Amino acid sequence: CALLYTTVYGQRRIRVTTLSLPCTSVLSNLFRAADLDAQFTCFLKQ
Repeated sequence: CALLYTTVYGQRRIRVTTLSLPCTSVLSNLFRAADLDAQFTCFLKQ
């Protein structure tokens, strides 16, 4: 994910964020770590 922003001094900067996500072959592990409230909120905002 990258974010382009301007500092208070007028400099343009790009902030890059990386996220490490584990992979799983067991579906129950995926749903155990899921934040359902956050997912539902994102779904409603679409």
